[in-house]
Amino acid sequence: MSEEQHEPSAQASAQPDDASQRTALAQDRTEWAAHRTILANERTFSAWLRTGLATIGAGLAVSELLGRGAIGWAARLAGILLVLSGAGVSLLGLWRFHQLSTELKARHLPTTPSWVGNILALTVVFIAFLVLLLLLIR
Repeated sequence: MSEEQHEPSAQASAQPDDASQRTALAQDRTEWAAHRTILANERTFSAWLRTGLATIGAGLAVSELLGRGAIGWAARLAGILLVLSGAGVSLLGLWRFHQLSTELKARHLPTTPSWVGNILALTVVFIAFLVLLLLLIR
């Protein structure tokens, strides 16, 4: 072998030691995992809200499309129950969102402000209330 192959390269001597590099990488992975958890909480909350809105829409559709006929009362009742279920699903999603946000805050991680979730969920509940009024008036 030649002498060049036995000498440590300049690149190897310029790198930080392995322990500090592994520690830095572990801290990065932990930070990214925390961010993924926060984003997953937000995605899950939006899925709850989408499900609530879809259920409210299904209740309105059932009541309006099937409510004119011999089974009109049953369709109207099913529509009302679906609208109430949609509001309930949204409130349940809000509760779950706050529950996980509280856990994240206890670990000193940044979270979406509570008022954002409150406004979004209460907007869906307000929509459910308006649809319910519409169904009861007709």
